[in-house]
Amino acid sequence: EGEGIKTEAVNKGFSLATVKVPDERLDYLTTFYPRSKIVRAEVCFIDIPRPGKERTGGGWETETLTHIRNMDALISVLRAFENPRVPLDTEGLNPLRDLKELEAEFQFIDLIIVEKRLERLKKENAKGSEVQSIEKALELLNQGISLRLGKWNPEEAKVLTGYAFLSMKPLLVVLNVSEDGYSEEEVAALKDWIQSQGLCYLQVCCQLERELAGLSPDEQEEFMQEWGVQELARPRLIESSYQLLDLISFLTFGDKEARAWPIPRGTTATQAAGKIHSDIERGFIRAEVIHHDQLKETGSPAEARKRGFYRLEGKDYVVQDGDVITFRFNV
Repeated sequence: EGEGIKTEAVNKGFSLATVKVPDERLDYLTTFYPRSKIVRAEVCFIDIPRPGKERTGGGWETETLTHIRNMDALISVLRAFENPRVPLDTEGLNPLRDLKELEAEFQFIDLIIVEKRLERLKKENAKGSEVQSIEKALELLNQGISLRLGKWNPEEAKVLTGYAFLSMKPLLVVLNVSEDGYSEEEVAALKDWIQSQGLCYLQVCCQLERELAGLSPDEQEEFMQEWGVQELARPRLIESSYQLLDLISFLTFGDKEARAWPIPRGTTATQAAGKIHSDIERGFIRAEVIHHDQLKETGSPAEARKRGFYRLEGKDYVVQDGDVITFRFNV
């Protein structure tokens, strides 16, 4: 909820939220061109309700699974609060149990795909990396191990990526607690299991966040101080999402716009150019680069050039978070 979030309905009760990524670096870049527009990076979240336990076969419909498989990463929001207006199921409150069940469901869904694919490959007398990768995946899943914990060489990872296995996707676990928090002992047990499974963790109080969203900035600050809240959940969730996907942002600016471009860590200059337009990647000559912090330190592009902070980088340069880049290319 709040400024910078656009929500819309999707099929079968799903909802899509498109969230603008806060980035103070863009605000600074517009000081050189006050009329330029700020174009922030966006993160899209799709809220997909988990099917009820009363449904047989896990309850996952084909369309739901298709949506999940199309996601770059997954977030599992676990309930850790009691509220008489939001009844619990008959098994009661247990976030760790719920998370383990979800992981087991994903493993089971992946196992069905693996078994069917391996059966077909054997009928075709297939050999090579796909058979080896699928057999390795089958072995892990039969042991109740999620595929993200497998040790995959680049060729195996490339083969398995095409299947969009659910237990291979990065997963962020969000624990939704009450304003009174949650049992420290149970949180510790949950964190230990999350760490053992190679997952990421974030704790929030959605009820408190909802109340804060309806306040003015001054009221928010006063309320946060009163409750000892250091930072709102939205920026923490965005930051965790970037970490989950190992994303960084490079920046561009001019008289028309200042823009943040999210890219995977390790992206080269030519690949970053292609993020803007394929013609820039194809005609790439050089990248003129300065880090945002250096630009801010000098106070202006002219002073930064005078002090030699701008540099020319080639196609294999690995872009760093906060790089401000101008691409030179042939049309």
